[in-house]
Amino acid sequence: MTSASREAEVLRRAGVPFIAGVPGSGPSYELLDACVQSGIPFVPVSHEAAGVIMTGAAARQAGAVGAALSIKGPGVANLAGGIALARFENYPVITFAEAYAPGADPGLQHKRMPQDAMLASLAKGVFYRSPSVDIEHLSTLARAESPGPVHLNLVDGGALPTPAASTTSGCELAAIVDRVSAARRPVVICGSAATRLHGISVERAALSEFRVPVFSTAAAKGVIDERDPASAGVYTGAGAELAPERVILPVADLVIGIGLRNAEVLAARPFAAPYVSVDSLGPEHQAGFEPVLHHTGELAPAIAAIGERLPPAGWGLDDVARAHAAIARHLERADLLPAACYATLASVAGARLVTDSGNFTIVAEHVWRADAPAAFVGSSNGRFMGAAVPQAIGVALQNRTRPTILTTGDGGLPPFVAEIKTAVHERLPLLIVLMTDGYFGSMRAKVTECGYTDAGIRVTQPSWCAAMSALGCEAARVAGRAEFDAAVARWTPSTGPAFIEASMPADAYVAMVRPLRR
Repeated sequence: MTSASREAEVLRRAGVPFIAGVPGSGPSYELLDACVQSGIPFVPVSHEAAGVIMTGAAARQAGAVGAALSIKGPGVANLAGGIALARFENYPVITFAEAYAPGADPGLQHKRMPQDAMLASLAKGVFYRSPSVDIEHLSTLARAESPGPVHLNLVDGGALPTPAASTTSGCELAAIVDRVSAARRPVVICGSAATRLHGISVERAALSEFRVPVFSTAAAKGVIDERDPASAGVYTGAGAELAPERVILPVADLVIGIGLRNAEVLAARPFAAPYVSVDSLGPEHQAGFEPVLHHTGELAPAIAAIGERLPPAGWGLDDVARAHAAIARHLERADLLPAACYATLASVAGARLVTDSGNFTIVAEHVWRADAPAAFVGSSNGRFMGAAVPQAIGVALQNRTRPTILTTGDGGLPPFVAEIKTAVHERLPLLIVLMTDGYFGSMRAKVTECGYTDAGIRVTQPSWCAAMSALGCEAARVAGRAEFDAAVARWTPSTGPAFIEASMPADAYVAMVRPLRR
């Protein structure tokens, strides 16, 4: 077998749903051909970063590994943005690129750049083809906690050093359990590691038995069914006065972190109550939280042991309900704002929500009730504006039987808009909702407060409807709730992508998030 055919076979066994990217005419195309011959579809993209994001989002949904490829030089430079997104969002992806071998003739200057140095700062490891580099090892490395991208240069050579995994063990689990037993008002905060457990349905069932407030990071939405009375919503460390974290955590007497890590919140600060942590990684990921106890080990037995010692009568569920009701009252004051849109979109049976970065995302994190981790996708850690278009396409490619809804804003739609051609070509069940207020809304409040010019936040582009129609999407522009509801009702997922441009009142759009996010 050739190197490419061996790599393709490993990717097939690893469950790679498709390989995406922009190939060249050399080793990258050989890999593409080998993948197609082995039954892995190829998805062409207009920008290399989009390929990484697409396949990473699909891999996250499938519990598999993603694969993306590019040429060397500028192709790898474009790839880097997608690799950064995959690192932020814990997407297990193997990226492949053409390269010069170590020690290659310095006279070879075509597309030459120090790509190893650039990628080593982003990926979990950078490797060359060699007898000592087993691609199955790369797949395992990509999936290992914390999951992330691994890069292989498609030329013979050596391997760059891979950072050593943490070996810190922390305290015994029994010490954590003792603190839980003594608590009367404990609160649980889950990180995304709790969504990646083996036998996840079993552990999610155990978490759903907790009768105390259970928060999640935005990256872990759906770790328990968010329609459950115990689901307190998202914890960001930056909630304002209406955010449940600001209402409930001050009256807790113990905070229990399950797979909670500082990279998944906007601000890692000490809690008012004592904080204890259980995670599969060491306490270096707890910096800022200041745990009084940290246990490093498997999460499944920790979840079971903690659940057995939580107060049997529970507490705080009425507080959770009141906090959610207060947010709903605040967000439903205008005819057409994101909360109203999400209420309508939630009626689309079986829909997964993919949301970009912006004020509409802050609202989605609070009001979209994810019944499982696959029901909500976003750049929850990196807040990578523009990522949602390729994320949504990847999610829809991975599972065409469920509708995918993409919500994006004035800044998020343009970067990868060309990739929508793929959604149209594949007739994906994708509804694209542009929530537009004519500004980069998440920046507007600060710019106005400081008295700066609005030149950097005004969006002067005309409506996107004509462009979307030209791409093959049914397109509608709406300015009220009734029009929005009618546009959603007209969409039939089996017919392929559709586009709705929802015009939001700019001042109300900014004001809606002030009580939610500091």
